[in-house]
Amino acid sequence: SACGRLVTHLRDQWRDREVYWNLRARARAEKDVLLLIGDGMDRSKFGLPQWDGGRAPKHSAVEHNPRPTCEVYACIAHGFRVDIFICGEGMATGASFAVDMLMRTMDGVWQQCQRTGQSFPLDVSIQGDNTTKEIKNSIMGRCLAALTVAGVFRAAAHMHLRVGHT
Repeated sequence: SACGRLVTHLRDQWRDREVYWNLRARARAEKDVLLLIGDGMDRSKFGLPQWDGGRAPKHSAVEHNPRPTCEVYACIAHGFRVDIFICGEGMATGASFAVDMLMRTMDGVWQQCQRTGQSFPLDVSIQGDNTTKEIKNSIMGRCLAALTVAGVFRAAAHMHLRVGHT
């Protein structure tokens, strides 16, 4: 039944969140795991000017002109830092962009650990949306594998919140 499927979905969402919450608590308290969560906003949210209904008035002087937009991507390294990246409309975004932003945050955590004399976390876990656009792809998988093989991390994982988490 539809009700049964909804209850199952909600239970599974809760279990996903429990894993994330437990990792987040460990990352903040023990600092032996680097838990990153990254997400980007839809670039149309920042299109200017904004009109009711999202479209330019018909037969107006601006109807066929593109609206300037930007991309905003945020990455939280729990227990360490929050990085917000903003880029213009001409920059390509997608899997390589998300990996670059997450790597910049990892580098920032490493530098912070060097400055403060903290140990860099042994393990890394990256959390993201259940979409291939950002981290659920082979680019992120190969990146994490390379970091592990190189000895930067003892273990690496990427996890994905199921559809409907927001």
